[in-house]
Amino acid sequence: MRIGASLFIKLIAVAVLLLFLFFAATQKELPNWIDEIARNPETTHLPYFIFRTMLRMVAAYVLVVIFGLSYGIIAGLYEKPRKVMIPLLDILQSIPVLGYLPAAILFFINIFPGELGIEVASILLIFTGEVWSVTFGVYGAVRNLPEDLKSVGKAFGLSGFKYLRKFLLPFIFPAFVTGSILAWGGGWYFLVACEFMTFGGRLYTLPGVGYYLASSVYVQHSIASAVFGLIVFIILIFSIDKLVWAPLMEYSEKFKIQTLEGAEPRKRARSPLVYIIESAFELIDDMLDRLSALELFQRAGRLFRLPPIKFDYRMPGMMMNPRRMTLRRLGLFTLLFLLVMYFVGLFVAASLQKPLADLQLSIHNHPEVYSLPFVTLNSVARIFTAYVIALAWTLAAGILITRSKLLSGIFLPLFDIGQSIPALALFPFIIIIVFKYLGTGYLGLETASVLLLLTGTQWYLLFNLIGAIKSIPADIIEAANSFGIKDWKFIRYVLLPAIFPGIIVGSIQAWGGAWNASIVSEYINYGGHIPFEANYSGVDMTSINVSIAGKMSTIQCSNGKCYGLMEVAGVGGHNASVELHSRLESLTIPLAFNVSDIGTEGHAGEPVVMPFSSGHVTLLTPVNSSSSPLHPYSVEGLGAFINRATAEWGDPWLVTIAIATMSLTIMLLNYFVWSKLFAKAERYKFEMT
Repeated sequence: MRIGASLFIKLIAVAVLLLFLFFAATQKELPNWIDEIARNPETTHLPYFIFRTMLRMVAAYVLVVIFGLSYGIIAGLYEKPRKVMIPLLDILQSIPVLGYLPAAILFFINIFPGELGIEVASILLIFTGEVWSVTFGVYGAVRNLPEDLKSVGKAFGLSGFKYLRKFLLPFIFPAFVTGSILAWGGGWYFLVACEFMTFGGRLYTLPGVGYYLASSVYVQHSIASAVFGLIVFIILIFSIDKLVWAPLMEYSEKFKIQTLEGAEPRKRARSPLVYIIESAFELIDDMLDRLSALELFQRAGRLFRLPPIKFDYRMPGMMMNPRRMTLRRLGLFTLLFLLVMYFVGLFVAASLQKPLADLQLSIHNHPEVYSLPFVTLNSVARIFTAYVIALAWTLAAGILITRSKLLSGIFLPLFDIGQSIPALALFPFIIIIVFKYLGTGYLGLETASVLLLLTGTQWYLLFNLIGAIKSIPADIIEAANSFGIKDWKFIRYVLLPAIFPGIIVGSIQAWGGAWNASIVSEYINYGGHIPFEANYSGVDMTSINVSIAGKMSTIQCSNGKCYGLMEVAGVGGHNASVELHSRLESLTIPLAFNVSDIGTEGHAGEPVVMPFSSGHVTLLTPVNSSSSPLHPYSVEGLGAFINRATAEWGDPWLVTIAIATMSLTIMLLNYFVWSKLFAKAERYKFEMT
């Protein structure tokens, strides 16, 4: 959807004003927002950050184009490679992008020390978020090539590189552009995580818009700068959409095949960029024609000739056993799945710099692996909760918006802006709000996790539902009105069956987004806990209060021991105020300690004995000059298990088994749930006859 510049500016202004008022109300004061943004030392670097972000996105997209075109065309044209390539592609795309995050960071930092390793890891992660939509789009377009066009290509003797350049590439160009738009959406989604990567208690950053946004919250603690970064992010996304993808979509119209007699392509005002693109493509094509006429290039073409492309397809034999074919496919899929997971294990092992040891030894040393079925069910239940919430509000909003021009004019532009904001960019705001009002206990963590999952699901549902409702034929609605079918009956007997296919398509995409979001929503790198332990004798202790940077933690005492968890903002040195409370007196002391990386062993100093009038309290951990490992906020789930297996346990087998479990769960849900529902939705499609 496209909105006018003036409306876009007004909507941004309204959104910013609401955010300012909300955070001002929660902080009980209204700071000078402009001065706060100007004081942020990163603000003056924003033009350079935009430049670096665009370089990163373009580099990842170049890899996507190379892989997507070559893989999709080969799989679409040649039958024998396709039998292996498509199952392999299904397995690879079922692995959530953020599942690669911990291993990718460590692997490339070990190979390329410094910023280069972080840059390569970031580009790879963006690539894994973009590549599947382009590859599947190209493959689908090649497979849908009409038979009569194949006959035309055969009649003109097109083959090899000329066949690709003159015939196939123009035909798949519309699908390629559509897949590219979706790919860049996936790249924007993960940009914040790819420029501000927290793992193992360490922070890996790269200059970029996503970094500015995350740094404003986590480092600068400036809500005003974070909102400003969000606005820059939205404007950047809309500018790329308007300047690049809109003209390319317009240019792709000339390559669409008209299948109806007398049909003509829709005429629209052509932008100057379309003329530039068309002229550039014509110039390149003319240069290739001249080069191909040279003897040198003709010899090279004969040396690197593509395999022949068969236009006629032989019918399979009639005596084939379907059961044997199914078992053969299952065997091939199982073999490919095991091979992929083995190489994932090698990748993780190289990242952690720990070889793949004996599998039985890993399971023996970490019995947590037996909890995988339980944590998987937890993740499924959490995603289902977020999905139900998303489906409920998007279904109601979609019905109301599409049946009211007033509501459509108000909310559709807002929703269009909302879906353009990468979900990970909203994570800091959600965490701040939830932790402020609900705390970091079970309720607060579960609420934050579900809300974070919701940001990765709701827009897929909303826009698929709106598109499905708008595509209902007008004569169906008129017929319902003629028969007096209104209100709830209209929704139940006409609207819901008509949009059922859209619900299923949106649901499949929503669950895919939720599995990706589970990696960061179940293991939240926004501070965490470290253990606190003390003993006492001769004094009746009740509790110990620890205040660290505004975060208050209460440690309960009983039977001579005090043990609990203290909340900290992150790794590094911390100063705390410790209040020791007994039934008769209190004592306040300063405390300095260091929080080390996740999973590293703490090195406690000598215990500190604090005398009371009738006894003493011995502080064990943390004490002055001690070091304690950080435990980030997390809930029980498969995404949290993957992070914990990498950051805290550092066992390649556990990481591989967890990733394989998630991948297999996604594929089983697709096969037993979504494929069945998708087949059922075919009954509700409108026939254009």
